[in-house]
Amino acid sequence: MVPTLFFFDFEMGLERFADLTHLLNILYLGLGASALCFVTWNLAVKVLGAVKTSVYIYMVPVITVVTSELVLKRMEGQRLVYP
Repeated sequence: MVPTLFFFDFEMGLERFADLTHLLNILYLGLGASALCFVTWNLAVKVLGAVKTSVYIYMVPVITVVTSELVLKRMEGQRLVYP
């Protein structure tokens, strides 16, 4: 994705991180979504073993669809319709 930045109006600068909302979003992605998931996955491998844990990776799309239905309250057919 980085090489495509030269084709768009992109300015490098640290002033984006001065906004607390942007900084908290980056920290959430770095600590919450990445580090915590990595730690819990390794804990599951330690407890269940690699084979049993790897079976659960196939549940990610199912959990994503169910969570999308519950949180976003979207119907199945609405996913294919663009506004």
